[in-house]
Amino acid sequence: MRILHLIQRYWPALGGAEAHLQALSERLARDGHAVTVATTDVADIEGFWTSPHRTVDRAVETHAGVTIRRFALRQPPVTTFAFRALRRVSVELSRRRIGGIGMLRALGGLALSVPGLHRWLRTQRGAFDLVAASGIGFESLYWPAADWARREGIPFLMYPLTHLAATPARGGASLSDYYTMRHQAALLKASAAVIALTELEAGFWADAGIPRERLVVAGAGADPAAVTGGDVRRFRALIGTDEPIVLALGTQTGDKGTLHLIGAMQRLWERGAEARLVLAGQAMPDVTQVLARASSTVRCGTHLLGPVDDETKRDALAACSLLALPSRTDSFGIVLLEAWLNRKPVIGARAGALPSVITEGQDGLLVEWGDGAALAAAVERLLGDGPLRMRLGQAGRDKVLARFTWDAIYPLVRDTYERACETVARS
Repeated sequence: MRILHLIQRYWPALGGAEAHLQALSERLARDGHAVTVATTDVADIEGFWTSPHRTVDRAVETHAGVTIRRFALRQPPVTTFAFRALRRVSVELSRRRIGGIGMLRALGGLALSVPGLHRWLRTQRGAFDLVAASGIGFESLYWPAADWARREGIPFLMYPLTHLAATPARGGASLSDYYTMRHQAALLKASAAVIALTELEAGFWADAGIPRERLVVAGAGADPAAVTGGDVRRFRALIGTDEPIVLALGTQTGDKGTLHLIGAMQRLWERGAEARLVLAGQAMPDVTQVLARASSTVRCGTHLLGPVDDETKRDALAACSLLALPSRTDSFGIVLLEAWLNRKPVIGARAGALPSVITEGQDGLLVEWGDGAALAAAVERLLGDGPLRMRLGQAGRDKVLARFTWDAIYPLVRDTYERACETVARS
């Protein structure tokens, strides 16, 4: 197959969506398929709503057998205000059923567009057998590709990566409102297949009117060899401690629960607990500003590592006592799989997809999103109970090896692609 993948960012950008599509793209390439990834030149996730922003300056390159094409992002004037205002207006119009799909598409295009990508697509007549896009929150980048695929007579598929947390977000709207607008649903309904990460996500879109036969639950995966075997001593030397380590791995921001985690650890430190908090991954301004104003106790106990390489990530996973992901914005949480493969227990929030990935009391603990006291109690419970940590961590590892390795996930995706191409060929 000649496959075109679309995503808002790609390697070397870090993030769950990026890692998910990279793993699939590289496996398809190793399987003999020709894979091209078209993406933006945005380096950091906040670059979509701030200007100026860092960019990746390599317009075309090949990595691990995958051809990558990057295109410049076009942003509205007064980017930060305009982006947020346009998205909020879109949410309200969608909720109140004001205007049509065309109006919502136009508003999305004003907030984010990549005209170079769409011009390039028009030159690719007959170049691809299938198009698949990742991330319904960036629908304005993908609608033109879906239209192009329809004109080409080839299937367009979507990985929605839907955030389904019903907790209040900006101005009273729920977070899920930003990922389930009418024009986003229309894009999924126009797709030959919708590849969901969880049964929860698939069930939501089935209730929204997408036929069950076009919904595929593939899940996400991890590679055991790539995330295990870290050096505990090396990581402890890096941060200078022999104390237990609570690890948060990924983008560090309020929606991910980082501020609640910092607050929970402060509660424990004030009660005399001996532990360190390690925040590995890009930190957003809300987190860096809180840490800059924090007490000396919090600053001394918290290690803000920023983005880490694969070796340091393996070392951190080997050295930590537990991984905390008290997030409301995860559509799956690949870092959970990575922690479990290292036999580490996890703590997640009862928000979005996390309760459908973590089995409470069996391989991890769940707390209400935003409940700092409950989060502190869960961390304290795990730090104080070694046998419980071992039992939860081993159960998590067993679950990943049984269901969530890339070796298990990839065939489901490949077969979905092949069926979509065969269906078009027969029609």
